[in-house]
Amino acid sequence: MTTSYYEKDKLLVFKINEEIDECSVKNIRRKADYEIERFMPREVVFDFDRVTFMDSAGIGMVIRKIQASSNAWRKNFSCKFKWRSKENIQNEWSFKNYSRNQFRRKTNFIKRRGGSKPMKNKITDNEVKLEFISKSNNEAFARISVAAFVAQLDPTIEEISDIKTAVSEAVTNAIVHGYEDKLGIVTVICKIHENEVYIEISDNGKGIENVEMAKQPLYTTRPNLERSGMGFTIMESFMDELNVESILGLGTKVTMKKKIKQTEEAEDIPVTLEEALRG
Repeated sequence: MTTSYYEKDKLLVFKINEEIDECSVKNIRRKADYEIERFMPREVVFDFDRVTFMDSAGIGMVIRKIQASSNAWRKNFSCKFKWRSKENIQNEWSFKNYSRNQFRRKTNFIKRRGGSKPMKNKITDNEVKLEFISKSNNEAFARISVAAFVAQLDPTIEEISDIKTAVSEAVTNAIVHGYEDKLGIVTVICKIHENEVYIEISDNGKGIENVEMAKQPLYTTRPNLERSGMGFTIMESFMDELNVESILGLGTKVTMKKKIKQTEEAEDIPVTLEEALRG
């Protein structure tokens, strides 16, 4: 992240050019808070033009910065956000425009579709298993590994983005809420059957006392960490099915399913050798 300060307009601009997840958002937040206190600007702009991925950790930061600007910690202070509207990040940002009731209607619709029903075990065509320590540095590893494994189904960019975001949310929950400040093992199992992807993410952490409450939009047990409380909502929205099982003191298992749309194979078009070499 690069910082530019314009003394004449008292404008502070942060240009972010990296993926935003639980790991990177800590450094972004720390540097932003330091620079704001250092320059005491009248206006702050976060430029997300080069951001290619962001999960609820980034959304939480945005929400808290908006709240900070509206809480008048200093008069005449404003905080603005600029981002591009590409498909691979458009869905994440659209959540901030939903009210609580809209969130509930959306998640209730997903539940009526069967999104919260237990998923039946099927014979898999391929399967991979990952295990890693519950450090936020490993979130990117988990989502990139799952995306690479799913790539054999030839998904669209939007489908890959949905899967990466959902995996990132589940892994973040295991690290931040499951183990909190302790280290443990997070297990990711990804299975493929025909054109369906099954993802299971589990931990042996503290567990969830009330799963239904935890799945409510904007609900978080750690607001001091600038959590957005939208992890389960994003998982339900981006995946076709979601099931959460948790036992206090034993851990949590999140199971998700997504069907990859089959694309029609393009007809073979005969070309000359010259045309083939050119293109």
